[in-house]
Amino acid sequence: MRDDELPALLEVFLSNPEYLGWTEGGDYDLEKLQRDWEVARIDPQRHMLALRETETGELVGLIEYLDHNERDGHPWIGLIMVHASRQREGFAAEAMSAVAERIHLNWASPLRLAVISQNEPGLRLALALGFEPYGEAEQPTAGGELRLLLMQRRV
Repeated sequence: MRDDELPALLEVFLSNPEYLGWTEGGDYDLEKLQRDWEVARIDPQRHMLALRETETGELVGLIEYLDHNERDGHPWIGLIMVHASRQREGFAAEAMSAVAERIHLNWASPLRLAVISQNEPGLRLALALGFEPYGEAEQPTAGGELRLLLMQRRV
């Protein structure tokens, strides 16, 4: 992904207002996205990758993951988001499977993620890809306190 693609990526975020309400209190703009992008670029463990339509190269979403989370020593998928108009076309499943494959080739640890408890489509996707619940957590966000379902997938 390139800096000049951030406005198109912002459109992906803005097309998912429910998620932005949960995590940002509904307030997300180009400046906040640029900050997140810069933070991801400086951390060698963190990867923010564009999801693209194969034939056209159109940016349709993003996946963000950590090779190694210092909090628990495991790799994590931090975010998967697809433009609302392109959801249910397999982009998220393909990206998550590719990250899982890469992680499992390089690391014996299970791959982890957290799903916002209200995010039923996200939970269904994680379960369909073989992630299993292992706990719950609370996380404060600009949108309020979120209940997270902690999930992991082993090789």
